[in-house]
Parts: sequence; C-alpha cells; structure tokens
Amino acid sequence: RLPRLYTIFKFLNIDFPAYNQVNISFFIAIGVAILAYYILWKTNLGYEIRAVGYSPLAAEYGGISVAKNIVLAMVISGAFAGLVGTNEIMGFKYRWRQELFTGLGFNGIAVALLGKNHPLGVVLAAILFGILNYGGAIVNIYTEGRIPRELIMVLQAVIVIFVVISDEIVKRLIRQRRKVV
Repeated sequence: RLPRLYTIFKFLNIDFPAYNQVNISFFIAIGVAILAYYILWKTNLGYEIRAVGYSPLAAEYGGISVAKNIVLAMVISGAFAGLVGTNEIMGFKYRWRQELFTGLGFNGIAVALLGKNHPLGVVLAAILFGILNYGGAIVNIYTEGRIPRELIMVLQAVIVIFVVISDEIVKRLIRQRRKVV
C-alpha cells in the first residue's frame, strides 16, 4: 500500500485531515510531470517526439525516425498509465476490479486537450477534473442522489467543448488579422 499524505504529515508533525485519501502518488505525479516537461522541452529526444507529433512527414523530411519516436512516445505514455494503475490499486482501492479504469481514457484525452498538451497545463487540468469528480461524488451524497453524479461528466464535456471552440475562435481571429495586415 502507498502511504497516505496524512501518515507522512503526521510523522512530520504537520496538521493534515485524516479522512483525506490523497497518497504519496500525488508527489510522484508532480515529479513525473516535471520529468515529462524536461524531456519534452529541454532534450533532443523531446524535440524529436514533438516534431513527429506535430507533423510526421516534416519530421521524416528533417531526418527524424518517425517509427522510433512513435514507439518511444507510446512506451513513455504506457509507463505513465502504469503509474495511474499503481495509484488506483495500491494507493486507493487496494484491489483489482474489472470496472476500475472505466472512463480514464476519456478523462485523459479531455485533460490533454484542456492542458494544451503541455505538462503544466495537463497537471492543472487534471487537478480541475479531480476536483470536479470528487465534488460530484460529495454533492451526490449530500443531496441523497437528487443531483446525479453524471452531471459532472456533462460539466466536464461542456468545459472541453468551450476550450476547443475558444481555441479555434482565437486561431481564426489571428488568421483574419494577418490577412488585414
């Protein structure tokens, strides 16, 4: 089992709510996000992965191995997904259930869209989605089911739609201004 933050903070004589389920994987996730930022934005490998992601044809023309970088990106993302599974099983649920990871693919894509594929943005978007999910569960409990938890999924979808639409509107406005100038 992964130690909860309450246990760690209690050992350090820091006041932290005992009912909180957050565990050490929170700090591991922050560390992994920093590592991802460093790899993607400060190394040649990251440059190659981003180049392949933006335009495989242009990357290949520039001498970058597209197949190698696609496989490498999948291996890295698989390792990140493994950390999520470790948190779910060893840090929160403590057992495997078939329906354990339902919806995580949708949430991952939505978080990546919301975070604009940047590690800092993804961390902030993941925190927002986590707060929404937890808040939805709490609201459902306190209203005795009158406000369904699924309403949070609708809210998340609306947020993603607005972000995508606003991004497209900004791009079109910039294109129009460039045409005028």
